[in-house]
Amino acid sequence: MKVGIVTLERYWMLRNYGTLLQCHALQTVLRRMGHEPVLVQRLHEREESQRWDFLWHTLHFCAHPFSTWAGWRSLSCFRRFVREHITATETCCKEGELAMSPPSADAFICGSDQVWSKCGEGAFLSFAPPGRRIAYAPSAPWAECGEAWKALAREFLPGFAGVSVREDAGAELLGGMGINATVVVDPVLLLRPGDYAELMPPSRHRKPYMLVYTLNLPALQDVFWDEAKQYAAEHHLDMVVVALQGAEKHFPASMLSTPAPGELLRLFADAACVLTNSFHGTAFSLLFGKPFASIAQRGKTATQNPRFHTLLAHTGQERRLVQDPAQLPDLLGSPSLDAAPALDAWRAQSLQFLQAALQKTQTDQ
Repeated sequence: MKVGIVTLERYWMLRNYGTLLQCHALQTVLRRMGHEPVLVQRLHEREESQRWDFLWHTLHFCAHPFSTWAGWRSLSCFRRFVREHITATETCCKEGELAMSPPSADAFICGSDQVWSKCGEGAFLSFAPPGRRIAYAPSAPWAECGEAWKALAREFLPGFAGVSVREDAGAELLGGMGINATVVVDPVLLLRPGDYAELMPPSRHRKPYMLVYTLNLPALQDVFWDEAKQYAAEHHLDMVVVALQGAEKHFPASMLSTPAPGELLRLFADAACVLTNSFHGTAFSLLFGKPFASIAQRGKTATQNPRFHTLLAHTGQERRLVQDPAQLPDLLGSPSLDAAPALDAWRAQSLQFLQAALQKTQTDQ
């Protein structure tokens, strides 16, 4: 069965590790189930105005030449990963074009990541026939979902063969609207550590290191930077920093790393410990059983924090969401291997949901 996947727009697929890797993971799982997945590529509004995009990159290069160069290198690596590991539609469509010329598939999945963060009908699979739609782990700023968002949900979700979300808050919101939603793992956690081995290059680090993976960072101390440096020094650890979406401007250029997606996975797999304010940074730390500390985001992106709470609560790791830097020594020194049984059980339930929803799209046709 051919399965179309609608996730975040191509702009984010080429710039955000989590967005890219969750799509790869979902396609991998669907192939193992015997299906033919294809990513339905959508244009982001930033890509629709190439003149503005060129002007913005030119100005950014003048102000931040190192981070701009690193961004160009990263973009090239992301494009290569998509070519080699993601099956996608040849064309990239705008929002309105989906309804006028819908892609051909036997079933469609929307998810994961923040695909429901905007009020767009395409993300609710409005172009797909009722009964052939599935929501797998989509996310949204649930506390800010207004009436326009709820109107779309009421209109389109009853036509879904299965509805799941990534956060407890999403299930509660939809439940209050009379829509039953299962809470499932993010697609990257549908795979096991060994499933990522083929994507990883050999290790480049001979000395133990702390991986700092951060994004949307208003200030260095929001990730307890001074305390993290002190811990690394006391334990003779190098520090490898991967910083995205504005976070890179806060760190010394000599510390920054811009790995390809497979290289990032290797960094997580080999790290002595991880400090992160990223959801997917938290997910990969759990998956590889690493000692880690997660820090909730602040500012505009704080609306995304329910995803941390759900993931850590469902795996019994709530204590790893740090509120006080005094917690760092304990968390960065203790592996999270005890989360594996809960994660295994949750993964099995999530795969069961996905399999049942796909079967329902076939029986309802």
